[in-house]
Amino acid sequence: MSRRAACLLLLGLLAIPPGIGMARAQSPAPPACQQPEHLMLHDLALPASRAALARAGGLVILAVGSAATAGAAAGDPAATYPARLQAALAAALPGAAIRVVNQATAQGDTPFMAEHLAGFVRDAGAALVIWATGTRDATRSADIDVYVAGLAKGITAIRAAGADVILMDMQYAPSIARILNFAPYREALRGIAVAREVPLLARHEFMQLWHSDGAMDLDARDGEERHRVARKLFACLAAALATPIAQALR
Repeated sequence: MSRRAACLLLLGLLAIPPGIGMARAQSPAPPACQQPEHLMLHDLALPASRAALARAGGLVILAVGSAATAGAAAGDPAATYPARLQAALAAALPGAAIRVVNQATAQGDTPFMAEHLAGFVRDAGAALVIWATGTRDATRSADIDVYVAGLAKGITAIRAAGADVILMDMQYAPSIARILNFAPYREALRGIAVAREVPLLARHEFMQLWHSDGAMDLDARDGEERHRVARKLFACLAAALATPIAQALR
């Protein structure tokens, strides 16, 4: 697989092959995927989110990212990770009006997102931002210092706009990992998450685990299987986020 082909596969996240439409899927069952304690987020402090929930009885969450956040591979907007997260939080927090806004941006590398995050937060009225970052930067071999500066600027902008922030790292698939070097971007992201005291969901490690234990084949070639894998992946990511967020808001 060429580098260009690998980048397209990763950015499209198991892109829908010809013949698979966007018909509404049946309500999916809870995902069967490991959620190990060492990878889960713990003891989240979400002061802006808690205040919004107490003040208005509701919460707007902004899911920021690129192709995987858009989730076209799911085949149904209701099966994307932001939609699944909204459904999971609504079930976990009955009586609370939870809305997850999908702010996927096709050209959204980290410096671009950093410039626009404050406006996205204000436009959505969000009190929590989940920012999936680094995949597009790695595929473009972006300068690490530029990436780090964008992360710092974006985190500052989100907090200045009055919202909490959770970061999410890069995707994983074995064929992509053989071609693209995510390590320096993941290390930089972990470093700034620690320095700025921002929770970081280890999506990359979750996906490695789910692939290696057979829960999902992230290198699937069959079109129908890719479609199924994408929907399961988004459901699993939503579950990994919903549990700690709900615990923090109770």
